[in-house]
Amino acid sequence: MKRQFTAIIFLILVTALTCCKDSNHTQRPSGIEFDSIAIDTVATLTSDMNAPQCILKLDIKIAKGEHARQINDSLIRSGILVPDYLSLTTMSLSPKEAVDSFVKRYINDYREFYTPIFQKEANKAYGQQFFEVTTKTQGGKEGITNYIANISIISGEQNTEYTLARNIDERSGKILSLSDILDDGSESAVGAVILKQLGKQEDKSTDDLLQEGFFASRDAYPSHNFLLNENSITFIYISGEIANRLKGEIHVDVEYSDLKKWLKI
Repeated sequence: MKRQFTAIIFLILVTALTCCKDSNHTQRPSGIEFDSIAIDTVATLTSDMNAPQCILKLDIKIAKGEHARQINDSLIRSGILVPDYLSLTTMSLSPKEAVDSFVKRYINDYREFYTPIFQKEANKAYGQQFFEVTTKTQGGKEGITNYIANISIISGEQNTEYTLARNIDERSGKILSLSDILDDGSESAVGAVILKQLGKQEDKSTDDLLQEGFFASRDAYPSHNFLLNENSITFIYISGEIANRLKGEIHVDVEYSDLKKWLKI
């Protein structure tokens, strides 16, 4: 039971399926201006001297200027803050109100879950929590801003780190989904291209990849977590998604030219 709080968060992450590491591509400056909202707070579980703490550190980039309201509302509700409480409501909130609301709900849930465990076990490690989100922006494909969130969750002895990426259309302010960039029904064909490119990156044949357990649970597919770079798309798979967790996050960089049959952009 002591691990359920972290497990719930991780399950939501896996369901959302969106993450990545920093790209090695040279990036142009973003075409959108951003400010930041910073939160650094510590919540003690109970008033007991040895009570565990929940530490939250948030540094959230927020858009300025044209389309700012649409961009910020979409970003805040896109899984960057986990659990994604804000997606459960359509209420209009400023970015600051949204972040403050998330922090309040997170701390309340933390105390509600861990207090009875701590009172029964009196073990500080059971409820020690650390949650950090830092975000950055960079220019990707022409007309696209990449928004990247680096996230760390520590619960007792468990440590989970991952990254979430979003691609913002600078002209419309829309966050692009996989269906915005690839034709419907192209998943299988694009997956085959991804598997071939992964083999090149790993210096292995397709058969070797499959024997090692890559894409063991389903045929190769394009991740909904991706970066639109200048000349390519980087598809990112979270640790354990398509291979053994020990391999960590897996990035497959596919040139646009290899996907031109199915690209909408």
